[in-house]
Amino acid sequence: MSTLYAEAGIPVRADLALAHQQTVESWAAPGDWWSASERLAIVNEVRRARAADELPPWVRPSTVDGLIDAGHVLPAAAVDAVWRLTNHSGTLTGEWYQQAIDEGLSPEQYVELVGVVATANCLEVFAAAIGIDSIPLPVPAEGEPVRQSVAGAAVRSHWVPTADVRGPNVGKALTASPVSVADWSRLSDAQYVPMEALLADLTWNRGTLDRMQIELLAARTSLLNECFY
Repeated sequence: MSTLYAEAGIPVRADLALAHQQTVESWAAPGDWWSASERLAIVNEVRRARAADELPPWVRPSTVDGLIDAGHVLPAAAVDAVWRLTNHSGTLTGEWYQQAIDEGLSPEQYVELVGVVATANCLEVFAAAIGIDSIPLPVPAEGEPVRQSVAGAAVRSHWVPTADVRGPNVGKALTASPVSVADWSRLSDAQYVPMEALLADLTWNRGTLDRMQIELLAARTSLLNECFY
């Protein structure tokens, strides 16, 4: 059983703490296109972006003197993307995405970066909500990324390539990076509704919350976050 939140001032469900612990461990392992050190560097940039004085969305942190270390393990295009995704996700455009690709990020690298940024922000918000500091990050594991494209992945209804799967767009968006899909699914199951119950069981409940209450909270949260989907 995970002891991730053992020192928190409020009880945290064991399955939720375990999902968060496994997410942290995933950050510290090689991904599909980024190494473990690079994945952890993405998480650290999320934290720096959240803590920094907010830049306007059109200002790239890599162009601000002294803000980003010259020897950063991540390329400037990746750092800029992390900050923009973290602080100004509602301002993203296809042209902005294409600029990141033109500057050296592959579409698959971008997809995995989005996956790490999303899960990192999720855990940062949760830690702040229960009144604890950011979770300490582990030592990166050795090994190389898989660097293997998903068979059949192509640009369809997204900016990025996606696997040829059926379902809602939110379930397709990260499919060019299997590691990111696994990370997203783990958190979605623990924090929202398990995938097997999502469309098949409208009476499913989690403790004191029934499915309708969960959906109301999810819809309200999406609205407050200006979720395009």
